[in-house]
Amino acid sequence: EGSETGLLLRFINKIAQDIRKEYPEIIIRTFGYSASATPPTKTLPADNVLIQLTDKFTVSDPFRPLTDPINADRLKYFHEWRKSTKRLMVWDYWNLGYRSYYRPPRPDTVFNAIQSDLRFFRDLGVTDLFIEAGANAFAPQSFILFSYFTGAQLMLDPEKDTGKLADVYFKYYYGPAAPRMRQLFDDICEGMKIQKNRQSSAIVSHWNYLTPKFMWQTYSDLKKLSASLPADSAYRRRVDAERIVFIWYAIAKRDSYGKIFQEHGVKIDDLIPECRTLAKAYIRRYPCRKPEAVDKEFEDLFKAAVLNLPRPEKFKDVPPENFRMIAYPHFRGVSRLGSRVVEDPDSYLGKALKSANPNPIYHGINKVLPGKGRFRTTEFKWGNHKAPGRVVLVLKSVPQDEKYHWFRIPGKLELKPISYFVGQGWAIQANTSQFFMLTDGNPLDNTWDEVWFSAKFTGPAYVKGSTRENAIYVDAAVLIRGKY
Repeated sequence: EGSETGLLLRFINKIAQDIRKEYPEIIIRTFGYSASATPPTKTLPADNVLIQLTDKFTVSDPFRPLTDPINADRLKYFHEWRKSTKRLMVWDYWNLGYRSYYRPPRPDTVFNAIQSDLRFFRDLGVTDLFIEAGANAFAPQSFILFSYFTGAQLMLDPEKDTGKLADVYFKYYYGPAAPRMRQLFDDICEGMKIQKNRQSSAIVSHWNYLTPKFMWQTYSDLKKLSASLPADSAYRRRVDAERIVFIWYAIAKRDSYGKIFQEHGVKIDDLIPECRTLAKAYIRRYPCRKPEAVDKEFEDLFKAAVLNLPRPEKFKDVPPENFRMIAYPHFRGVSRLGSRVVEDPDSYLGKALKSANPNPIYHGINKVLPGKGRFRTTEFKWGNHKAPGRVVLVLKSVPQDEKYHWFRIPGKLELKPISYFVGQGWAIQANTSQFFMLTDGNPLDNTWDEVWFSAKFTGPAYVKGSTRENAIYVDAAVLIRGKY
């Protein structure tokens, strides 16, 4: 059969054949991805079986058409299945507003790809299409409702004039604010085209078009535009919704944008209450039973950008421009691996990421973890995603006092647009892409001389005679430039 899909289809075909005898109009749907991504060579789907394909969201670049050269490796998958089945469906992904893939919220849109992709699916003979593109509840993706509007119109007729669709949408959705909002939308679409690296729905690096000048001008223009509209105007609320991601992104990347805002008399910290006010107003744009629940979700994500955490005593003399730190707001727990942020009075911050998988196979000093990656239990890395540059420390012994200690990872680290701190496989992880600086290209601007993390180890797998739970706690990780 050439893949596991043959076994799946032998099972599905039997069900489909039995159902067809009594209910010939019913179609049975099954997946053509993950373990069944490769079409079988012998057992083909029955005529009443619908194969659901997916444009793999961890790989495919949704901001460019599938026919773009950067997505060339995705086309074979679709064409191979077209040869192997009568009925095709696609589950497609756009720019996702879920917190795991939207940290921090950022200005971008999939508009450049929508029409081309829908034409591609039509020509492929796809009969059913589902698009996953949930809008964020407090910081909506840029012009996401226009993406929905365009997608819905093009599903009816992929040949519709998207320029005319935009004319209609912006005129009636933004009213007197339409000209400037249309200009902003066009600027975003054109700016995104200059990006050279591949993005994905799951991992998005910094967009190069978001220069300090562009960010300041957009912030300034939209604030003035909002103020020019009546306070109770629906048009004003819609303009304000688009302001949120620009303000949030400026706060999250203050090291890149702080200077130009300061030159215009605006401190980045002054944007924090402004962003919070706009986000909470957006949450309440419609009647909501429990807006406070969404407020909490907003604050949980927002704190990574705004919290002014106390600096460790060890690094108190490092100048601010030469110091970067991640802590509990930045760490992401992985429930299936037993990690989550917890209260911890032993930490100077009061909270830490705790990795405490109940399965003992995940614990011990310098043990190989289950899985393909050959990760080790006491291995810690800070490095770039799909790009050269990382530093690694494998601990072959750990302190026996079950207290926090600082560990230095040897080597210098040059950060690229997407970077991560990870430990114990992926049980301990934090996205550190916010530390990438927008510069004139000098690698020294993103090079850090020392890399540190603070951790404690508990339980008999790490400490002889311990009666505590097997766990690794990490409460902070630090980058410094220079010697102090």
